[in-house]
Amino acid sequence: MHNRGRVALFSTAILLSGLVIVMVAVGGAFSPRAGYAPAQFVSTSLPTMTAVSSSTPMGTAPASVLTSPLAFPAMSPDAGQVGRPFPDAPLPLSAFPHPPQDNGLGVHWSTHLYAQSAEATSYFVSELARMNIRWVKLINDGARGREYDHTIDELVKRGIMPVLRLYQRCNEPFDPEDLTALVRHYVAKGVYYYELYNEPNLRGKPGGWCQKGGVPQPEYLARIWADAARVIYRAGGYPSLPSMFAPSKKRPDWRQSFFYQFFDALRAQGNTNVLYFSWAPIHNYNINHPPDYPYDEVNLTSRPLTEAEIERYRLTPEQVAKINHARATAREPGGYYVGDNLADDSTCFLHFIAWHDQFYELFGFTTPLISTEGGATRGSGEDPRYPVVDGQTVAEWTLRQANYMLDAAPDYYFTTMTWLLAQRALEYNEPNWEVNAWYHDREGDQEPVVEVLKQRPRLHEVRRWPKGQQGGEVPLP
Repeated sequence: MHNRGRVALFSTAILLSGLVIVMVAVGGAFSPRAGYAPAQFVSTSLPTMTAVSSSTPMGTAPASVLTSPLAFPAMSPDAGQVGRPFPDAPLPLSAFPHPPQDNGLGVHWSTHLYAQSAEATSYFVSELARMNIRWVKLINDGARGREYDHTIDELVKRGIMPVLRLYQRCNEPFDPEDLTALVRHYVAKGVYYYELYNEPNLRGKPGGWCQKGGVPQPEYLARIWADAARVIYRAGGYPSLPSMFAPSKKRPDWRQSFFYQFFDALRAQGNTNVLYFSWAPIHNYNINHPPDYPYDEVNLTSRPLTEAEIERYRLTPEQVAKINHARATAREPGGYYVGDNLADDSTCFLHFIAWHDQFYELFGFTTPLISTEGGATRGSGEDPRYPVVDGQTVAEWTLRQANYMLDAAPDYYFTTMTWLLAQRALEYNEPNWEVNAWYHDREGDQEPVVEVLKQRPRLHEVRRWPKGQQGGEVPLP
């Protein structure tokens, strides 16, 4: 089971994986040009540490810089090559594999470490093909598990790119022989992406810190992560960074967050070059923020609910009063307004932009970003200014984000793998996350998002590589 601790995300001190909200009243709301966030609200600061030198610029500059279109990326000729040498500069984004006919749309399979029956596999792989989903995240039992061999074979046959998280209950080093054997085994089957260490910014067991006190140890994790990442790359795969979160720069201690402590330690340990062949897993849940948050009208203007919204969400008078009160008091001390830009508030789908910009400021190059969890989830209600997410909202927002991947997602953002395909329907009777599942059985009990994706007008379109940022503006979903 994955370690996330997101049940209390926004409602308990408005924390989303370390994005602490500092209640500061900021005057002057604005209305952005339709579909874009204004350039002046995009992080454009210079690097806060010395950038790594490279003879050829790699990747994408911060969101304020216009990117040039590229052709659809082809797989690097050394992808899967065992014993390949370490690069002496950051790999270009084109070196990292993509599925055929990539549309950037993915989903998290389940939280189970062990595979389901062949019947269930066949059913769900067929369903993924009908929705034209091209990326799937699976959770593997450490470096020794081989439970998902059949599932992976079936996914790859359909042109679906598997991403494998290597689950460890505690943040311990991987055995290099076991890890090498696992990566070689799965690279031969078409698995190139391996995710390491889940949300270690969280204290205690939710972040993998099983020792007494459970205090996160970024220096220790940087060292053992670099060792595992080198093993994965030499065995033919591409290692992920730990899934951690870029902090809000409105926090007075943002520079002391786990994100920065980890990267400072990596640099101090002489392991910056491990980043050259790595990618970053992003957990960009919408919570109950719309896809264009923090640039949406409600966050910017605190307007009250409309009659159409009240009817759409079937809100009671008491619920309407609570939501409108939260909006009216949002900019007062103790209110829920944080900021009108991603540097201040990235508790949303667009978190990957904040992550990219802060990483680029540190190192001067870009690494691929892959959402291995995230998206819209039924039941999310962390921000009291917005209604609780229902099944229809999941469908609407997922479709918007799927279209965004086709049209406007930057080249460094490879895929959004939404949480969660199934639990019980994949023969895993785990109750905590069943509410988020798209499928509740294999007989027709499905969330609206399933049919919406199957019937979407742009079902067979592929990504345009890339739209990038236009004139310093961030394209919005």
